Amino acid sequence: FFLPPPHHLACLKITKKEAINSNRLFTNLKTTIEISKTALINNIHTLRARVPSKDIMAVVKANAYGHGIAQIVPILADNGIKWFAVDNIDEALEVRSLTDAHILVLGYVPFKQLDIAAKYDISLTVYNNQTVDHLAKLPGKTKVHIKVETGMNRQGTKNEELKKITETIKKSPHIILEGTSTHFADPEDFEVTHKQIEIFKICSKCKLEKPYIEFMKSKSSKTGLRGTCRQCEKSIS
Repeated sequence: FFLPPPHHLACLKITKKEAINSNRLFTNLKTTIEISKTALINNIHTLRARVPSKDIMAVVKANAYGHGIAQIVPILADNGIKWFAVDNIDEALEVRSLTDAHILVLGYVPFKQLDIAAKYDISLTVYNNQTVDHLAKLPGKTKVHIKVETGMNRQGTKNEELKKITETIKKSPHIILEGTSTHFADPEDFEVTHKQIEIFKICSKCKLEKPYIEFMKSKSSKTGLRGTCRQCEKSIS
């Protein structure tokens, strides 16, 4: 269980008993965390005021960055958050037990878990043709978001593989293209960021018909970056 540094503490108590009830292992805890529900809601309103025409996607991976998925997700959902992002399928299922909102898995999903996505209406991030080929053979319809590598050099696809992925998706009745995304390497460096945005436009050359979903680091909201995105990512940290 990851406890964030003091500057993240902002009077929602997560006790040892609650943690154990959520099947998380705690031993000899000497630390508690308090989160201001009022401050969290105010953060939502502040961000929404900056991008009033966009949906907000709350990133709650790693147990909501140590704040507690079971505690944080209901607050966000009750205050208009319609999208949640997590790292893996297990986290997605935990969020699904709390809300009917849209859920996007940002990280890699093993083949043996791919069928869970369609069953529980969970969207997947895809960036290699092997995963897309496997999804095309599964029953049901799986929603996907293509992640494009534009300069972060951590996760994503580009060039010829991007074209192969989009072609496979277009031909498959079992895959629904819901959006595309990328990850800014340094949002405070406007020159680098705008180069990434230009690279991101390669998607249009692949004739992607869905609106872009532009993923940002949390610093992006502070520097005022805006694009043609349908949603903006904002971690709760």
